[in-house]
Amino acid sequence: MEGRESLYHKSKHFLDRRVIPRFEGFFKDQNRLFETATMFYGGHPQLELDNSLRPRGKIQHMTAVGDPQRTQLISGRWPAVNVPEQAPLERSR
Repeated sequence: MEGRESLYHKSKHFLDRRVIPRFEGFFKDQNRLFETATMFYGGHPQLELDNSLRPRGKIQHMTAVGDPQRTQLISGRWPAVNVPEQAPLERSR
């Protein structure tokens, strides 16, 4: 894990120093997208199967994705836990 954190910090510093300054005049704000490689899920007996059957996927996270000041959802609804059922959104015009 330590090497992965180091790679993350190196990548972040590279973006902060060399990439983002070149685009500052074109954007109002920035977000970051984090995505893992595909991995096997575990931690529950139903997930402990032979690798050919075992569920796998990745974890994705985008900073400030649910902030209404920064993000506009044009279709569907935000995935959420413990939130009352939301009515479908109307299409933006």
